[in-house]
Amino acid sequence: MRIGSLSLNQNKPLSKNTIIKGIIPNNFKKYNINISDDFSNLNAWDPIRGTWSTDGNKLSTSTSPSSYPIITSFDSRSTNIVATLSLDSAGPGVAFWVQDQDNWWAASTYYTLESEACITGYQNVNCRDTCHWAIYCPTGGSCQGSCCSTNCPGGRPLGGGTVCDQAPVLQNRSRYNFYIQLIKSISGSISQESLVSVRTTASISTQWSPATVSSEDDISAIQLSILDNTINITALNNSGSTYGSTISYVATSPNKGYKNGIIYTPGSSYQLSSNIDSVQLIG
Repeated sequence: MRIGSLSLNQNKPLSKNTIIKGIIPNNFKKYNINISDDFSNLNAWDPIRGTWSTDGNKLSTSTSPSSYPIITSFDSRSTNIVATLSLDSAGPGVAFWVQDQDNWWAASTYYTLESEACITGYQNVNCRDTCHWAIYCPTGGSCQGSCCSTNCPGGRPLGGGTVCDQAPVLQNRSRYNFYIQLIKSISGSISQESLVSVRTTASISTQWSPATVSSEDDISAIQLSILDNTINITALNNSGSTYGSTISYVATSPNKGYKNGIIYTPGSSYQLSSNIDSVQLIG
């Protein structure tokens, strides 16, 4: 259900013939400054790049993320906004300062899945026999050669044995990295302005290679706040707490449009999906 849409409960327009004397018609459209939408329909949204749809609960796009599809709100028209985008996958983000399909800024999630070696233990390698002698040979040379033999007059072995070097036992594990990023497009040229890691986990952990073990993403939302040219981006976990790593960025003389909305951005194939649960735009 959409809350605060201009498309709801609008009065019929007045004509000059029906205006009561003394009442001045409002010719200036006031855009909503508080939008909360769970995408039961898309009547108040304008797809300016790509094809977007809803199943009544989630917003998604069939357009490849490499095309950076964007859908903007008809109601949100501000350069200073506060936005929260609820999601359960990589790729979606908040588009802001949108002028057209080739000129925009965006805050989005970005995940990677990598393989790395970890230590699961140690093993003996390069093992060899050793021998220690109590005295040196009468000739002044040390007893060497055949270990613990009687070939060295006057030599008496203290003992011998085997020594080995230690080498790690390695095993591959998966490494999951979760990021938030700030990107922009100027005349169709896309660049990444900032990338910050908010969480990293692995498929296994050992005492020699400790790691937080999880293959699941628990970034439940991305938050964006903009005041003038200062952009702040944070991510929330499943409990609603903010991750410690954030993006704070001051844009230099940016070209600003007044449209705001949602974008789908590329990353690795790990958990990449355009499904979006809900969005809130204030400003």
